[in-house]
Amino acid sequence: MASLRILISSGPTREPIDPVRFISNYSTGYMGARLAAEALARGHRVTVVSGPSAEPLPVGARVVRVERAQDMERALRRLAPRADLILMAAAVSDLRAARPAPTKLTRPTPGAAGARTLRLQGTPDIIARLPRRPGQLVAGCALETGRVLSRAKRKLREKRLDLLLAQDAG
Repeated sequence: MASLRILISSGPTREPIDPVRFISNYSTGYMGARLAAEALARGHRVTVVSGPSAEPLPVGARVVRVERAQDMERALRRLAPRADLILMAAAVSDLRAARPAPTKLTRPTPGAAGARTLRLQGTPDIIARLPRRPGQLVAGCALETGRVLSRAKRKLREKRLDLLLAQDAG
C-alpha cells in the first residue's frame, strides 16, 4: 500500500467565557494520538491538529496546536485539500459564549439580586464545512447520550462522511 497523507484532529477545544475561564469537554486526545501512532507505524505521513491536551502525540507526526473551534477549523481547512484521509477524532466544543467578557467575571455578592446569564451560540460544524476532493476519504466520530444509531445515521448523511464511528457516552 502506498503511503497516505493522513490528517487527524484530536483533543478538545476551549471556548472562552472570559480571560480566565472557558467551555470545554472531557476529551483527553487519546484517540487522536493512538490513530496517529498507528498510521505512522503503517508508514503513512501524519499531521495532527490538536486542541489543548496533555496526551503525548507520537514522534514523527507533524503537530499543529490550536485552542478554539475556529482555530481548528482554520487549520483543517488549510490542510484538508492535501490529505488523502481525514480522521476527525477531536471533541470540538459545540457551544461558545455569544460574547466573552473582556474582564474576569466575579460571582455576585451574597444576597445581591441578579444571577449571571451566560448566552451560548453554536460553534462551526467543522467536518461538514471542510473542502473535499475526489478520492479523499473522510471519517468522523460521534459520542452520543441517546438514540446513538439514529443520530449517527443522520450525521453520516448530513456531513457527507465515508465512515462514522458512533459511541454511546453511557
